[in-house]
This record gives sequence, structure tokens and C-alpha cells, in this order.
Amino acid sequence: MRKFKHCLLAILLPAMNAFAQSPPESIRPLEIGDAVPDIVLTNVTNYSRPTINLSKLKGKLVILDFWASYCSSCIDMFPKINHLQEIFKDQVQVILVNAYKNDDPEKIASIFEKLKSRTGQPVTLPSSALQLSITSYFPHKYVPHYAWIDKNGKLVAITSRFEVTKENIQSVLDGKNISLHLKKDQFDFNRNKPLLVDGNGGEGNEFLYRSLLTPFIEGIGNANGTQRNEENKIIRYYKHNTHALMLLREAYREKMNFPANRILIEARNPERFQYASENSASYENQYCYEIIAPPSDWEEIKIYVQEDLSRMFQIRVSNEERALNCLIIKDSKHSGKLKTKGGDPKIGLDTNSPINYLRNQSMGVFTDLLNNISDKMPVLNETGISENIDIVFPSKYSTLNQAALKQFLIQSGFQVTEEKRTLPVAVIRDR
Repeated sequence: MRKFKHCLLAILLPAMNAFAQSPPESIRPLEIGDAVPDIVLTNVTNYSRPTINLSKLKGKLVILDFWASYCSSCIDMFPKINHLQEIFKDQVQVILVNAYKNDDPEKIASIFEKLKSRTGQPVTLPSSALQLSITSYFPHKYVPHYAWIDKNGKLVAITSRFEVTKENIQSVLDGKNISLHLKKDQFDFNRNKPLLVDGNGGEGNEFLYRSLLTPFIEGIGNANGTQRNEENKIIRYYKHNTHALMLLREAYREKMNFPANRILIEARNPERFQYASENSASYENQYCYEIIAPPSDWEEIKIYVQEDLSRMFQIRVSNEERALNCLIIKDSKHSGKLKTKGGDPKIGLDTNSPINYLRNQSMGVFTDLLNNISDKMPVLNETGISENIDIVFPSKYSTLNQAALKQFLIQSGFQVTEEKRTLPVAVIRDR
């Protein structure tokens, strides 16, 4: 890997000054349906040549994956998109494009090296770096950013990561007339200014006090935070493009401090409060919420937010005790083999890694993780085990269904039963 890193540095360094130059005036941003000119990607690694002429890739679907070193979701996508390349082979060519001005060859090489160490799999996709002029053809503010060029050399889609799926790629290859969500970044959006003021993210009017809830707003990314005055009082609280359930969990932190399997949704249209699946953005269930109020502490702001969400979603949140079907973990004569062998405590869980484990962790930590996996049935620890444990998880641990989870626990040495228990829960119901 050190040899690879040195080779990458040797290729990238001589070209850095050239790519920092301003692009020719003839370059203009491409729009959907435009024919893509014969762009030459330079400074290329993981390819047979150090350059790639896009015109020579006609006949294939080309996906340009724009990324930057600060973007963890970009890097987390590499194994998935690498796998998609393997599935479609010569029909598709995915190219990683890093055009972030503050990245450098050593940083890029280090990221690839760390990802291989973490997942056990190298990124084999062609990678172009430090060619800043290419963003004049494909301008964007937020990454990851994907430009789709069909086999005829036309730009057919500009998307976020949620649209990069096997099904969508196959549809484009089949020539189907599909409508992918268009990612269109707002370059003048300023997250440090209130939403919808002076055209910041859209049109708005002046106000002295406000709270608002909007549907998903394209082009502003997703974020949350507060603004405070000189006395450290909160004057603005916001969550942009966030799922409805996350809005409620933040506002009702104490009442909803449970895993998902102990949050019961008994309101009309419960799908409003469901998270998106892995390959779906579920835009209709995302909202922007913002409140600007007189200087307040969190306890005061929290009441405003709760009242707003209760009115806006026509729901209320309460705590109750319910008899629930639970997975009960009990001690068995085989569970002693899990007793830790020592070493630094570590949680080695990564959905892209073939090896997932806990080392020198308590049963409480283990049970909390199980409850994050088991979204329908609470998992309770009744083993009486007080010592820390070591345990290996299945490679696809986060997608285990109830039967597979139960089998994993039995194979690990536990006795597992399904029994009813009366537990405190959070209930979301209509007002």
C-alpha cells in the first residue's frame, strides 16, 4: 500500500499547478440533455492510462462521482459504487472525481489506504484528482454529486447518492424514460443566515418572531444546530431536511429516549414517521423546521418546539407501560466462552467490513446494539452476566431479520426465548 501511495503522489504532484488555472471562457455548465464535450480527465489512477477521454467511453453509461476528503458519506459510498461497477462490468464506467481545492495528493492517497484497511477491499475505480476546471462543466456545492452520461454522450441525470442504485442504473441502460430526482445546489445559500430570508434558500419576508415547517428543500443539504447571543442564550434553532421522527426525538428527548422498538406509532398515516430505507431518500418524509425566538435556554426552546410539532403534525407524545413481545437473552452453559480475553475495549462495527466484533464490552453495550438491529421486538438481557464479553457479529449484522438475529444469539452461546414483558414506551398518537 505504501508503494501505491508513493505512486499516486508521483503522478499527482507535477500536475497540481496546471489544474489550479482558470478554465477557458468557452466552458459553460452542462444541463440535462446536453451533449457532453470531449472532456479529458487528467491525473488518473487505477486506469490503463493517466488520462481518460470521455468521448472514448461512448457506448457505456458513465457516472462521474464527485467527492471530497471532508465528506464521510462520499467515502462510505465507495464500496457500494465499487460493487455496482463489478455488477455491470463493461456496460458502466464509474469514475471518482476529486476537484476539491483544499485536497492534496497525500490526503487522497491516505483516504484510499485507510478505507482498504477498514473494509479489507481496495477501491478499484478509476480516480481523477485536482482537476478543478471540470467543476465548470458540472458545478455543485455539496458532495457527493453524481453526473450521469448515457451511452450516446448526453447528460441524463444529476443526482445525490440515493439515486445511485442497481435498479436506476439498469433502467438508464435499458433506455427507459425514468425521472430521477434532480440535485440542483443553491450556490448562494448561507447556512449562517435564517432560512428564506433575502432569498436564502427561497423567498421570504421580514419578521420579528417565527417558527416554520416546510417540506424537503432541494439544494440546501441537511444539518441542524443553534445560534446563540452574547449571553449564550439560544436565539435560533434549526433542523434542515430531517425526518419527522428525528424532529420529534430531538424535541422530546426525555420521553423518547428509547430504541425504535419501544417507540409506538399509533397516529394516522404512520408512514410519516418512518425512516427511509437504505436506497431511498424518502423526500416526502423530510422537513425543514426552524424557530427564531427571544433569547432562551434549551428547556424554554424545547417547549416551543414541542408545541409547534404537536400542532403541525397533529400528534402528542406520551409515556406508558405496555406488555410487549420481547427477545429474552438468558445464560446457558455455553455462554461462558464469551468472557473477554482482555485488551483495550473496542466496538469494531462497520457495515462495509467483513469482520465485526465487540471486544471487552459489557452486556449492556451488547444489548443496546441488539436493540438498534431489532426494530420490531425489544431485546432484554436477563443473563446475569456481569463480566465483559468478546463477541463476533455476522458481516451483515445491521440487516438481520428477527429469525436471523435469534439464530445468531443461539450460535453465540445464549439461550433465547420470546416472552412478554411490561416495559415503558413512548407512544405517538393523534391529538
